[in-house]
This record gives sequence, structure tokens and C-alpha cells, in this order.
Amino acid sequence: MIQYACRSINTKDGLIMKKVINIILIVCCVLITGCSDDDNVSSALKIIKADVNIKAAGGEASIEFQSASPVEVVVDAEWCEVTEQTASLIKISVEANADFPGRSALITISDGMEKQVLTLVQEGAVFIYDESEQIQRVGNEGASLPVEIYGSFPCEVNIPETDKGWLSYVPAEDGKGGSFVVLKNTTGAMRGSIVKVTCGERAYSYAIMQYDAVNLLGTYQGQYISLLDQQNYGLSNVVISGPDASGVYTIDGLLEGETGCAVKAVYENNMFSISAGQKLKAYDQQPELDIYFGLMNLSARPYWTSEYTVGLAPIFVEGVGMGLSFEDNGGMPNTFAALCFSFFAGNTYYQDYEILLRCLLYRPN
Repeated sequence: MIQYACRSINTKDGLIMKKVINIILIVCCVLITGCSDDDNVSSALKIIKADVNIKAAGGEASIEFQSASPVEVVVDAEWCEVTEQTASLIKISVEANADFPGRSALITISDGMEKQVLTLVQEGAVFIYDESEQIQRVGNEGASLPVEIYGSFPCEVNIPETDKGWLSYVPAEDGKGGSFVVLKNTTGAMRGSIVKVTCGERAYSYAIMQYDAVNLLGTYQGQYISLLDQQNYGLSNVVISGPDASGVYTIDGLLEGETGCAVKAVYENNMFSISAGQKLKAYDQQPELDIYFGLMNLSARPYWTSEYTVGLAPIFVEGVGMGLSFEDNGGMPNTFAALCFSFFAGNTYYQDYEILLRCLLYRPN
């Protein structure tokens, strides 16, 4: 009996001890779990959304973030400035970039425990235009002249006040250019305007001229550089006349000091078109030689047949207003460079008489 009682008591104590041990284990687990949570408290700084690609015209960058702690924002460029900061949003003002290259800035967001670094990228300024449209020539009837011009900044078209009575500009709906509108010219004289277009800090100018062939007739003076000796020479009496019954015009006086050397031209596309290969006259001092008119390209190659042509058209000449210039009209390979007056013996080239570079004509004062 005594042995049984002792066994019962021992069994009861063991059960109690097991319960105590289980309770202790549970408490320890809770404590361990609690300690683990405390030790791993972090900011959990997270970028939710970032709009940091900015046009050249400038604007506002924005960053949405998530953090359990207050954050500090640092931008490493003077052209960026934090303008607003809340518990979940950062706004940064970005100045306009007038330079051609793009640029970037680092944005550092930190809560003291960890940080996030983002790169803000801003485009460089672009200014798009077509150089082939810089000089616009139109007849006296008037016309609408489309041009392509646009950029990173709004384009401002500045027509001189004195020309606004006959010239205006209408922007295109797509924002990539527009049209110069030229009214009918009833003045009886050639007229023109230099129009400056600005885009940010950049500028481009258009030369717009209105005339018909009749407005280009008359007497001119001129100047050129001789390819033979690289000296500057003047032209004292260049006369443009015509047309004859066949619609042909005459340009006389390009070979200074030599009479009877007029070249023939037709009028098309708002300019005179002059063909190479014209036999002008027999040379007075050596009648067995003939003076021919030809053209030379940028490779210094001469052309002596009529399929090759050059244009004579109005331009603005600094200091004298509008004048006339010989220029490439697409009528010869590798671009027009010079006028050639050369001696031929029959159909065979003999030697050069004169080669005119950069020949300009202008009205006498």
C-alpha cells in the first residue's frame, strides 16, 4: 500500500512538472519572437513610382515612395530644386536646358538607415530646320511657302514691322513648322524680308524675296574672285535684258573689258538658267580662237556642253540690300563653283581666259 501511494504521488508531481516546463517553453518562444521583431525593425524604404525623365524645356520631376521613417532628399545639381516633400511624395523643379547636350543629376533619398539613389535625366535642346528652305523665292502673284521648323522650345517667328503688310506666318497644326504667306506684289519692284526665328537661345533666319523676271532687268555692278590669280575684281556694267521673241534673256558684261560676250539665259523656277557650251565670239586679238562660256564644279572640272546649267537669282547682299548671285540649280554634278570664259580652237579647248569665283551682281547706288 505504501509503495502504491508513493508511486501515485510521483506520477502526480511529474505531470505538474511537465505542465510547468511546457508553459516555460511557450513563454520563451513568445519572448524570442518578440525580440526577433524588435531587432529587425527597418525603414523598408521603397520607391513606388519615379517620373525623372524631363524634356529640355524643363518641368517637374516626382517620386512616390514608402517609408516608416522621415526621409532626407539630396540633389547634386544646381539646376534641380526640391520644391515639395511629404511623407510619400517628393517634387523637384527642373530648369530649362538650353544647351545641345543632355544632362543628368543624382537624387539621394535616405531615412538614416538605408538610402535609394535615382538618376534624373534631362534632354538636350534641339532645333530642327531644313537648310534648303532658308532662301524662299516667289513670283509677284504671291504664294504660301511651307517650312519645317520646330524644337524643344516654342519657335517665335519675328517678321519685321515694315513687311507685315505683305508677309505673314501661319503655324502648322502639328507644331512642326508652318507657312509664310506672301501677298500679291503690285508695287512694280522686287521686295524681300529677313525673318528671324528663335527657339530658346538659338536662332535661324529666312530670306524671303518676291519678284518676277521683269524686276531683275537692268544694269548692275559686280565683283568676283579670279581663280587664275586669286585677286578680287570688279564688274562695272553688267546688263540684263530681254526677253526676245523666243523667251531668251541676255546677260552682257560678265567678261570685263571684252565687248560682245553676252550669255543667253531662260527664266524658270524664279531664276535665270544659263547653259554651258555657249560660243560667244571670236577673240579680237587672235581671231582663230573663239571665246566660249562654261561652268566649273567644286572638283575644278569644267563643263562645256549645254545640258549643264547654273542659276542666277536674287539674294541679300550685306551692305547693298538685294543683289544677284550665280548658284547651283541642280544642273551639274558635284555643285556649281565658277563661271568659265575660255579659248577654243574650233571644238578643242585651248586655254582659260578668265574664271569667276563668287560672282555677285548688285544695283549701282
